Amino acid sequence: MPKKQSSKEKILTVRVSQAQYKKIQDLAYIRSMNVTEYIRQTAVGNRIRPTVIEYSKEQTMLENYEESSNVSRLESKINEYEELIQAQSHHIEQLEQTVKHYQPQVDTFKRMLTHIDSTGYINFGSYKNDRLLLNQIRNSKRD
Repeated sequence: MPKKQSSKEKILTVRVSQAQYKKIQDLAYIRSMNVTEYIRQTAVGNRIRPTVIEYSKEQTMLENYEESSNVSRLESKINEYEELIQAQSHHIEQLEQTVKHYQPQVDTFKRMLTHIDSTGYINFGSYKNDRLLLNQIRNSKRD
């Protein structure tokens, strides 16, 4: 009787460290597979059930601590930036009040410029007849 031909003709030998072998064993066990079948399926690119890795409580606690620490740092930075924004908003309000305070003088000066020609001389004829400008100058002197 002739020997039955197997569809699996090739043999592969792979060397791995003890830690790698343990990891392969664990991954195969999680999927209810033996090591050979697990390696064969992953090597040829077949999809296998996803790996669910359970961590010890100590390890997850450390990760939570690190995440908590990062969140605390971010919250601290957010508070710091909110305080800076508040201070800048207050400063902007003060500047806006200052601009509002000096706006009448700016308007007076702009009106005065309409009576000065390109050579820098004042046209006293138009200046004397500008009652609004004269009132603005008088009011500015009182402040």
